[in-house]
Amino acid sequence: MRVLVTGGTGFLGAWVARELASRGHAVRVLVRPESRLDNLRDVPAEHVLGDITDLASVVRAVAGCNAVVHAAGLARLRAGDRGHLMAVNQGGTENVLGAALRAGVRRAVFVASAGALGGTWKPQVMDEGWRGTADTVRVDYFQSKLRGEQAAMELARAGLPLVILRPGVILGPGDVYHSSAGVVLLLARAALPGYVRGGGSYCDVRDVARAHAEALERGRTGDTYFLGGYNCEMAELGGVPN
Repeated sequence: MRVLVTGGTGFLGAWVARELASRGHAVRVLVRPESRLDNLRDVPAEHVLGDITDLASVVRAVAGCNAVVHAAGLARLRAGDRGHLMAVNQGGTENVLGAALRAGVRRAVFVASAGALGGTWKPQVMDEGWRGTADTVRVDYFQSKLRGEQAAMELARAGLPLVILRPGVILGPGDVYHSSAGVVLLLARAALPGYVRGGGSYCDVRDVARAHAEALERGRTGDTYFLGGYNCEMAELGGVPN
C-alpha cells in the first residue's frame, strides 16, 4: 500500500515509517518546513511539505495514498497551551482523517493516547472498555487527546475504515525532542524536584511501531487497542526507595 504517515519526523512516527517501509509499503511522510529530518535519514520515504493544521496541504498529501497512519500530535503538560493543543490534537485529526475519508482510503490508523483516559486516584487496571476521566482530571493535554479521539470515532461512524491505538509511555532511541523521555531522564539524573504519585505503562517504541504496522495490515476496523508494556509507579521508575 501507499501509506501517508503524519508525524513521521518525530519519535514514534519515524519508527512507524521505518517499519512500514521494511514491510514493502510505499511510505509518504508529511513534513513541516521546520521539522528535523534526523530520524528519517535511513528511511526510504517520499517527503511532502505540509502541516496537519493546514487542510489544503493535508489534502495534497493524502492524494494518491490508499492508507493513512495519523501519528502527528502535540504532547505538552504545562498550563497555557490549551488553544494550541486543541488546534493540533483535535483540529489536526479532523483535517487528516477527514481528508482520508473523502479520499476513500482503504485503511486508516489513528494514534490516540492512554492519556485520553485521564487517571484515577487509586491504582486501576484499565481495558479497552474503560470510560475515561480526562474531562474530570482537566489536564489540557489529556482533554485534547480525548477530543481528537472523539473526532476520529465520529469519522469512523461516517465510514472511515479506522483502527485506533492507545500507546502508553513510549521510550527508546530516536526521541530527538524528548517527547516521552524528558521526565524519565530527569528522574534518572535526580534532577526532578518532585513528581506526582502514580504510574503508567512503559513500552519500547519499536514494539509500538510494529503494532501500528500490524493494525494497518490486520487490525479490525472499528476496534481500539491499548499498547502497553511494563507497568510501574513513578517512584519505581526513578529508583526511589519506599
